[in-house]
Amino acid sequence: MPESKVEQKFHWVENIADRILKEKKSPYVITSGITPSGPVHLGTVSEFIFPSAVAKFLKSKGKKVKFIFHADTLDAFDSIPLTLEKFA
Repeated sequence: MPESKVEQKFHWVENIADRILKEKKSPYVITSGITPSGPVHLGTVSEFIFPSAVAKFLKSKGKKVKFIFHADTLDAFDSIPLTLEKFA
């Protein structure tokens, strides 16, 4: 079987970091954000954890990285929380 020319890293963070290093220039800016309306779910946490992991990995390789996390507190409700439905 012929060897693949595409090198795959073991961890997803390494794959993303390699792509960033090939396609972008330093300093590297990684951004993410949330809207805190609606019920909290796993996706809310992942919006912080995934980009933070990439930023930390790049920093561990000596790269200049800025991680910006934004919470849009002015976003309208996605849905009315159960505890507030009686006021709607």
